[in-house]
Amino acid sequence: MNTRKYLQQVLLTGDDNKWKIAQIGEIFNYEQPNKYIVQDTNYKEVGIPVLTANKSFILGYTDEQEGVYQNTPVIIFDDFTTMSKYVDFPFKVKSSAMKILKPKNSEYDIKFVFERMQLIPFAIGQHKRFYLSEYQFVDIKLPPLSEQKQIVSIIEKWDKYIELLDKKIEIKKNTKKYLQQVLLTGKVRLKGYDGEWEERKLGEIGEFKTSSVDKKIREGEQMVSLVNYMDVYKHKRINNSTKEDFMKVSAKDEQLISNNLLKGDILFTPSSETPEDIGHSVVIEEDLSNTVYSYHVMRFRPNIELDLLFSHYFCNHPAVLRQFSRYSSGVTRFTLSLDSFSRVKVVIPPLSEQKAISSILTKSDKEIKTLEKQKQLIEQQRKYLINNLVTGKIRINGN
Repeated sequence: MNTRKYLQQVLLTGDDNKWKIAQIGEIFNYEQPNKYIVQDTNYKEVGIPVLTANKSFILGYTDEQEGVYQNTPVIIFDDFTTMSKYVDFPFKVKSSAMKILKPKNSEYDIKFVFERMQLIPFAIGQHKRFYLSEYQFVDIKLPPLSEQKQIVSIIEKWDKYIELLDKKIEIKKNTKKYLQQVLLTGKVRLKGYDGEWEERKLGEIGEFKTSSVDKKIREGEQMVSLVNYMDVYKHKRINNSTKEDFMKVSAKDEQLISNNLLKGDILFTPSSETPEDIGHSVVIEEDLSNTVYSYHVMRFRPNIELDLLFSHYFCNHPAVLRQFSRYSSGVTRFTLSLDSFSRVKVVIPPLSEQKAISSILTKSDKEIKTLEKQKQLIEQQRKYLINNLVTGKIRINGN
């Protein structure tokens, strides 16, 4: 999409003297959702979508056929948060704490008004139902219907492009998932490689070590950078440039020696609120001077030669993550002990094949990242267009 050329062709800056002001309550009729509430919240994988107006939007699916809302498109509006969603498919809802909004007449394009509603600066100061008490009295500016439809048509071009990028990203991610499943297990071998793979326990190919460093600063101790739980959770790799963002704490000299970080080390998160979320890992790409890891993190230092990139990929293989989950214990928070980490089994190819596999997976990652950056740019352009088109700051040629 040549966005600059497209914008030059269809957009201009102009006055908005044809626009009029209307209250939300003058635009919409509303309906309470009570008869559309789902009875069974043990959701299915497929069926009728069960919706909320908040961020999660689709909570799940139901096979209930009674009480399905069919008269779409509509806007569902959360009475407590004032968040809203545009819906153009049949649905059920979970809660009665919303309104279903439908234009009173054909003077309004529902998609246009929805986009305009997303820009309303509505302050939420207390827990109450807002639509009838306040929100319906909010004024918004509206162009003639023909211009509303033209604006929606432009926005939908961006939406279709974003949807196309989403599909491409999903295909690339599924391809990478397949490659991980077959390449990291040896089910599919790369041409020219026939060396034996070894199944080993992590404790046999390296050493796990906990830390005693906390987040405090104590007089007489040395100031250091601290790699904490969330640093491991957020990063895929850590080097001397990323450590600039880490927390500064103090540590004893012996802690700096015993809890240091060297090239090839792997840090794991040993606890989480769910077993499935244990074992996030990050690879240390180079020796980190004056840097330690916190007591919320587990360090693994291999005693065999591993390709750096391969280290990251094999630690995040589903078969390895399932073992982390299986060996964890807890009730409200789950943990994985040093001994349990050591018992996890992995399969390791010769070093040359490790490098070849990681090269393929890295290329796949780069392709995904490129598409995600492209999507981010298009989303920024869409946001700019919406902010200006639906408020009349930018007009469409011919209006």
